[in-house]
Amino acid sequence: MPVRLRHKSYSSFTGYFPSDKNKLAIHYESTIERDLLFYLEFALDVISYEEQPMVIEYSIENDFDKKGNIRIHFYIPDFRSNCKSGPKIYECKPESKVDNEHSQGQIIAGERWSKENVHEFILVTDKSLRTGNALYNQRLCWRYRNLEVPRLVVREILGHLHQAQISEFEEICDLIVSKFREYPIPHPFVYALIWQHLLAIDIQEKLSPTSQLWLTEKESTDVITSNTD
Repeated sequence: MPVRLRHKSYSSFTGYFPSDKNKLAIHYESTIERDLLFYLEFALDVISYEEQPMVIEYSIENDFDKKGNIRIHFYIPDFRSNCKSGPKIYECKPESKVDNEHSQGQIIAGERWSKENVHEFILVTDKSLRTGNALYNQRLCWRYRNLEVPRLVVREILGHLHQAQISEFEEICDLIVSKFREYPIPHPFVYALIWQHLLAIDIQEKLSPTSQLWLTEKESTDVITSNTD
């Protein structure tokens, strides 16, 4: 549960993100935070996550109050994730504000707390998050996250890729149309299977008809039978 009360600010971009991993809506307070949530939802390493998980106290050298006491600051990380590789905390900052005194104080505090509490501290900026096409691909496939792909379609694609190893996006779509005339628009099925990690792509290459796809290690019977005809 967030440690800080959420409130709408007209100077920030706020909203709620429907998280499938957490089975609840996650609040965000900037476009950077919102875009990070697509990554957290897509990443296989991430099991669950929460917003504003704890309060970290810290002080800044030569920063005293009017009575001459060391001034105590309070820092709340934006997110904490429970990952297979270990817990992580995330701080989201615009690239243009990373080097200012306030941000540096929070970053140092977050790194120190993470080291003491066996977490990994990750600084997320608009530049690091939006470089390349990973975010574009994640947002595109996320739209079809709840699409149920017919079992026979999944089996046909898996069988094809077991033999071909690698196929282009449009080739997979053509395969679906040729085998299943009742599905003349097959692209959503492919996006859904990418989101489900049944099909793999180069996440940094913008999805297009010529994008290459291959099987991931997640092409199990359990996944196939979880889909409906």
